[in-house]
Parts: sequence; C-alpha cells; structure tokens
Amino acid sequence: MQDSNQSTGESTNEADTHNASQAADDVKRQLKDKAHQVAEQAQSAVESGKARFADRAHGVAEALHHASDGLRAEDQEEVARYTQSVAEKIEQLSGLLRDRDLASLASDVKRFAQRQPALFLGGAFTAGLMAARFIKSSAGEAKRGDSGSAEQGAQ
Repeated sequence: MQDSNQSTGESTNEADTHNASQAADDVKRQLKDKAHQVAEQAQSAVESGKARFADRAHGVAEALHHASDGLRAEDQEEVARYTQSVAEKIEQLSGLLRDRDLASLASDVKRFAQRQPALFLGGAFTAGLMAARFIKSSAGEAKRGDSGSAEQGAQ
C-alpha cells in the first residue's frame, strides 16, 4: 500500500512539474508576443514621426526657396545663393527621410559618427537645442491657445 501511495505521489509531483513548466512556457510566449507587439507599435510611431519630420522639412525648404527668390528680387544675390543652397540640402534630407527605412538611416548615422565624431556630436548638440526650442515654442503656443479659448468662453 505504501508503494502505491508513493507512486501516486510521484506521478502527482510529475504532473505538477509538467503543469508548472507548461504555465511558464505559456507566460514566456505571451511576453514574447507582447514584446513583439510593442516593438511593432514603436516602429510604427517612429516611422510616422519620420514622415511628419520629412513633411515639415519639405515645408521649410519651400519657404527658403521663396525667401531666396525674394532676396534675388532685392539684389542680394550672395545671401540668396546661400539660402538656396540651404533649401536644397533640406530638400535632400526630406527626400532621404521619405525614401529610406529606419534601419538604414540608423546605420548611416552610426557610420558617420564613427568617421566624424566631433562633427556628429556638434550636430547632435545643435539638433538637441533646436528640438528643445521647438518643444518650448510649441508648449507656449498651446498655452496661448488655451488661455485664448478661456477668454472667449468668459465673454
């Protein structure tokens, strides 16, 4: 009788171990699926942001082209050429962002940083300053817009 109790206990322990192992595998699979889903959402958000940035860069380039035309009309050819050159570079950046996927852009940035570390750091610093200024001005515009609608509602 003791042997049958022992074998029943052993099979119960084996079943418990198997169930625990299966539950752990299920949890791992669910976590892996969730991580994959989050990664896809993050990549989608980055691609969307990249497209918005490319559109804005294109708009800036167009504005610079118009400014260049205006400078030429005012006989400021040297400044107009410089403005035109900057507009063309921004157009190239905009096209590059539209045409390239994120992985190839990251690879290009990495290679550039390895070849020209000082220039890369200077550019990153400048981009950070520009981003901070953009965020600050966007927040200021949002506050002005909120206070403007509050004032209109009070009238």
